[in-house]
Amino acid sequence: MAEASVQTGTTVQAAPRRRVTRGEYVVAFNEETNPDVNVLRFNPTNGQMFDFDAGQFVSVSAVKPDGKRIARDYSIFSPPAFRDGFELCVKRVQGGFMSNYLCDLKKGDKINAIGPMGAFTIRKPLPPEIFFVSTGTGVAPFRAMAETLLSQGVKEQIYLIFGTRHPEDIIYRSYFEELESKYENFHYLPTLSRADDTWKGHRGHVQETLKKYLQDPAQKDIYICGLQIMVDQVKDLAVSSGVSPNHVYYERYD
Repeated sequence: MAEASVQTGTTVQAAPRRRVTRGEYVVAFNEETNPDVNVLRFNPTNGQMFDFDAGQFVSVSAVKPDGKRIARDYSIFSPPAFRDGFELCVKRVQGGFMSNYLCDLKKGDKINAIGPMGAFTIRKPLPPEIFFVSTGTGVAPFRAMAETLLSQGVKEQIYLIFGTRHPEDIIYRSYFEELESKYENFHYLPTLSRADDTWKGHRGHVQETLKKYLQDPAQKDIYICGLQIMVDQVKDLAVSSGVSPNHVYYERYD
């Protein structure tokens, strides 16, 4: 998570600043949900979970074999309503120390983390339509945001556009499908760039799927999370289609 940019307009309100804490956390579970993608839950060892807003992140630190301590930022995957701890969605990167360190953790192992941090949060007042656009583990903050909004009973239309290559790479697919069946204002739009003939959903890239829904750009907020090239392309598409730059929010993971 190298850069976070949050545009602000005169009618947009951000969440209040949360107190940042440094703490020790124990692994409650570590599950490989997709090839090279793990979801981990961490509970505070002192029993005191910090308050955070959907979309914020934590900084996890660890010591490498050479004795050097490094830190990496990860969006919180779980919604704030879950009070026992927090979850992370981690992509195992070949040669990446921190991602492999986290994915290899066992139940009962402990980590050090600082959080919450970040301003990539839900802006209010809400427009009639909210779009969450992501690829890969960029879906993490949107799981927290979508569940938070839906549990609050909002009536605005919420669209989650998730891009990946193959069906087996769709993160938390059954979870989001259940949300869609439960809430009539939640629309789940997984989009595959290398799908075979059996795939009945959206094809191509997330930009192509989003473009189909930009007929009335003045009534939308666009949130984007993922790698820089995707973020830039979606941002440019939204603005060129008439969405105000003040209503495009993004966070880059590289």
